[in-house]
Amino acid sequence: MTDKKSFADWARDYATAADSLDPRAPLDDLEPLREVIGDARVVAIGESAHYVREFYLLRHRLLRFLAERLGFTVYALEAPFTEAHAIDAWVQGGPGTVEDVAASVPFDQGRPQEMHDHLAWMRAHNRTASPSLRFAGTTVPASGGSPLPALEEVGAYLRRSDLDALPLLEQATALVRKYHGTATFKALFGYTVLDHAMQDALTAALSRLLARMETTGAYQRGKQRGQEHVTALQHLRGAWYLDHFHRDFAGRGIPGEHPHALHDAFMAESVLQLLEDGTQDPRIVVASHNIHIQKTPVTQDGAIGLLP
Repeated sequence: MTDKKSFADWARDYATAADSLDPRAPLDDLEPLREVIGDARVVAIGESAHYVREFYLLRHRLLRFLAERLGFTVYALEAPFTEAHAIDAWVQGGPGTVEDVAASVPFDQGRPQEMHDHLAWMRAHNRTASPSLRFAGTTVPASGGSPLPALEEVGAYLRRSDLDALPLLEQATALVRKYHGTATFKALFGYTVLDHAMQDALTAALSRLLARMETTGAYQRGKQRGQEHVTALQHLRGAWYLDHFHRDFAGRGIPGEHPHALHDAFMAESVLQLLEDGTQDPRIVVASHNIHIQKTPVTQDGAIGLLP
């Protein structure tokens, strides 16, 4: 059996030191990363804890290097897939303030000034960059709260493309409104007090609608709505995953399922969808907590969760 190196040994052999955490500092000290990254299409930047100022600063600086010198084109943050579309519109030059769009990142992770500076840099970068740098979210809608924003996006698409599917969407939306709240934990606890029959009806409606949309992709591509359909389907898939998370939170989930499993699966699917985007040849920076990008399984009470 091969002995594992200590972290100190590993750092001595492989670590690269940054000269500064200042996002505006010259980037030459990060050049050793060029050889490490090579032609990789996905690079993950982890952090051992959220809300740490130094992680925000280093992530900003690394994104600058990856975008300006290595041509990366997508910044995929651990943020809700649906709500991130508003942030992407803003960094592409859309209306509003950075404070307003950053507020959609859950649990106040978008509130720090360092995050505002990060997004403001992306907007400034995009004034001259070609292709522009996109912002994408990789997590389920509202990261644990209500899926209502995702269902509203799905509804807007179905009204243009599949009127026959609207009754299922409207049934699911009506049930979600019974516990919807802008505060994540208010929505979570609101779901737990729903009658079990309502919880089951919501799961059934979302599952039937998901099956409908998954089987109509070829038809929609034929109608020149392929990418629009893929995006709407991912909004719906996020709502479906979130519903199963709610069931688990309410004690009605699948026994032995790791609490991060649904979250990690959706993150992986979101990144794969970005890679398959036919509009360009994307190179993606994934920014997330270490637990979602590590290569070793996370175990808890016999359950296993691992980002695919």
